[in-house]
Amino acid sequence: MKNQLDTRRLLQIYQKVCDGGVPGPQGHEFKGILAWSDFDGYTLFLSDQVVTLTLFFHNRYQLDYPDGAALEQFLVRIEAVAAAASSSSP
Repeated sequence: MKNQLDTRRLLQIYQKVCDGGVPGPQGHEFKGILAWSDFDGYTLFLSDQVVTLTLFFHNRYQLDYPDGAALEQFLVRIEAVAAAASSSSP
């Protein structure tokens, strides 16, 4: 696993999920990734219902996952969103 995730890329993924995703009661969902924020918008969340990535202010993040396999699957899913974001940008 990568020791460091690119927070700028994670923010782009969050934005793609919000822009292209289906709104629901918990947030927006796109390609199996759910995105939402806290009440003030400073803390962002990405989740696939098993793994949750919390993006904090000042480019810090925290990953909560049960095992390495779940984390790897989550990383594959967010890369699919990133690929969709890069293919749809001008």
